[in-house]
Amino acid sequence: MVQRPLAVTIIGWLFLIVGAATFVGGFVPLVRSMRGEGRATPAHEWRDFAMATALHALAIVAGVGLLWRKNWARWLTLGWMGCHVVLSFWHAASQVIVHGAMLAVLAFFLFRPAVTAWFRGARQPTSGDR
Repeated sequence: MVQRPLAVTIIGWLFLIVGAATFVGGFVPLVRSMRGEGRATPAHEWRDFAMATALHALAIVAGVGLLWRKNWARWLTLGWMGCHVVLSFWHAASQVIVHGAMLAVLAFFLFRPAVTAWFRGARQPTSGDR
């Protein structure tokens, strides 16, 4: 059995953990407003909540897909981070830079030759890129 590259393991678990934490954390303002602890939630905030929840769920799916050796998960991971780059344009320039750098790092590690071979099911060298 060919061992999963270390970069894929780290990225997969990071996406899984961050996606789960932000998914659960996104419900806190919603629960507070439903319990009357905060102000009423306007319709546009419900829309933003739904979009954010979907993005958090996609991060979880991407992380699980990476850990389960699904090639489409590499593309989902890059697409997810690409969405964050685009969304960053409505915020500070530093966020665009940080998200852009994260996208480049993800692309570098997820599309290295040894990682691509692993996703395709090919044998990789034992002393290769892990």
